[in-house]
Amino acid sequence: MKEKIISHADFFTLCAFLMALPFSFSTALAESDETESKKSFYITPAYSVLKENNNFVETYLTTSVTLIAANATSGFVTFSGIQVPAVSAELDYDDFDGGAFVFGWNFANQFSLELHLGQPRILGASFDIPAQTVNLSNFIDPDTLDLIGNTDPGEVEYAGVIGHLADFEVLELAIGGNYTFALHEKYKLYMGVGFLKYIEIDTDIFPQNGINPDVVESDFDSETEFYFQAGFLYHIKDNFDASFDIKQISAETTMTITNIEVTTDGTSGTAAESGNLVTEFDISGVIYHFGLRYIF
Repeated sequence: MKEKIISHADFFTLCAFLMALPFSFSTALAESDETESKKSFYITPAYSVLKENNNFVETYLTTSVTLIAANATSGFVTFSGIQVPAVSAELDYDDFDGGAFVFGWNFANQFSLELHLGQPRILGASFDIPAQTVNLSNFIDPDTLDLIGNTDPGEVEYAGVIGHLADFEVLELAIGGNYTFALHEKYKLYMGVGFLKYIEIDTDIFPQNGINPDVVESDFDSETEFYFQAGFLYHIKDNFDASFDIKQISAETTMTITNIEVTTDGTSGTAAESGNLVTEFDISGVIYHFGLRYIF
């Protein structure tokens, strides 16, 4: 298990600090122009949930294999970085939801900037990757095998991964801008674009064939991606608006589990190092966001 980047308590402390900032700015601005400052900032405590479109990309195992080399002085040759794709693989990750805060600034007429901070939440990953045995001759250049005098390098095998493998605790962070259409004194629509990033905080790995949670390590890397947003505001009273918006996202993500057990058939392929199970997928879908906006 990795050391947490931020705890839940720290998250809410940070949100409280960010919520206090608009009050400070509004107070400062009021000294010079009280009328203009009253509705320059807004805060939206909210609930958000991601409904995903599961877009699986690729799963493969990387390893290094040492072969008997009949024509080599040392008698052995090691091939590094052999990449064995999974014949069939499926990945399913859970919908994940939680509290969120939006901190906004209306910096010009109908234009605003926003910071979206989602509560740390769990992204559960379940796999269906069957056990696989492959002939190394499919992954090593035939001319190289001829050169070392080993035309039958044997097979490499790794255990299947079926079931719930990992829980990734991630922080959802987005920064963007909106343009608001004033349709009615009570109804407004807005559209926006921005950047979204999922940041790994902590990871739990669960036992599987060939996967010992005490030995393996993990890495979760999500690219910073664009999002598109459309939303609706309903004015309740005074400085309060109800808000609902959706964000369309697609974040390219790579998950790597290291130190996977790999074996050879014990003949021409004399040894195989522990491998890395690499899965590339998209966190894609729609984020639904419900909140109550308070305008300063």
